[in-house]
This record gives sequence, C-alpha cells and structure tokens, in this order.
Amino acid sequence: MKPDLLAEYRVRRQVVELLSEAEAARLEEVLSTGILQDDEEYIEVDHVSVGVQRAHPGMLLGRSRLILRRAIDADTWSQLVTLLDGVRRRC
Repeated sequence: MKPDLLAEYRVRRQVVELLSEAEAARLEEVLSTGILQDDEEYIEVDHVSVGVQRAHPGMLLGRSRLILRRAIDADTWSQLVTLLDGVRRRC
C-alpha cells in the first residue's frame, strides 16, 4: 500500500474515533434528512485531506460519509479541525 494512502486511512480512522456514540447518533439523524443547509460546514470522511468544506445551496448528501458541524459538540469539531489542519500542513 502506498504511504500516502495508508496515512489517509489512519487519519480517517482518527476522525471517526473522535466521535462519541451520542454524536454518531445525532449525525445519523441529521444526515437522514438528505439535504445540507446552505453554507453548512462539513468534513467528508473519504476525503479528509481536503479539510473543512462548505455546502452550496441545494446540495444533496448522496452517498458521501460526512461529519456535519451542527451534529457534533463544539469541542469535538475543534479537535477535528486541528487534526485536519495538521494533515493539510504535511501535504
């Protein structure tokens, strides 16, 4: 496996492990609506190296695995952003 791909998988695992069970449940509930709010911040788990992204008007969720800022605690979001900032600096 390529080192870059292995590192990406490790970061994905770290991202998911930061979520509590309660946050995961809230996230699942919010994602079940199928629509993101305009300008909503999110992290796409399959593309963590992109960092935090913002939804555009009418954006549908599709099959992406997302972590939405509004579905998790502020402290967890801050930890995720710090983790992803470190990843982006190394790239």
